[in-house]
Amino acid sequence: MPYEGFLWRELPGFGHLWSDCNKLDHWRDTLAAKSSKDRDDMRTAHVRKADVEAHLVVAEVGGIPLDWGYECIADALERRNAILDFDVPAAARWITIAGHLLYTGAVNGIKSWALESRRDFGKEDPVMTLDRWLFWEERMEELQRQTGLTTGVIEATDVRMKTVRLDSQCC
Repeated sequence: MPYEGFLWRELPGFGHLWSDCNKLDHWRDTLAAKSSKDRDDMRTAHVRKADVEAHLVVAEVGGIPLDWGYECIADALERRNAILDFDVPAAARWITIAGHLLYTGAVNGIKSWALESRRDFGKEDPVMTLDRWLFWEERMEELQRQTGLTTGVIEATDVRMKTVRLDSQCC
């Protein structure tokens, strides 16, 4: 449901400002040199950023595009070199918060610039599809079997993805 407050209607460039300040990928290059505490802090901030962005999309505040959610999830589930303890929990926040919007995009076959990037599983089609959604579900199940790092997050997200899909099919 869009937020109708005056303040947000008067900040149409907020999404651009947020992007300039928060959508930097240089953190990936610095992880190896970080202490365990610094890494934990960076992970918390990364997941919190995904949480905030997903909430802004659902509320239709600040011009944050749904594409950012597709990018976050595709980076986590379509790349062999994903940083699982960072990327999967961030993707999980998007799915938990905006799963219904993301799934509706799959049903409607929306095109997203975020899906054009070449990744490792041959999913560089810029259209979000039900096949891709099902691939994401399967990938979550695969990650759940392969790793213990994010099992709780993966299991909960996998359940949420299936719930969104099943809820959409019945109504």
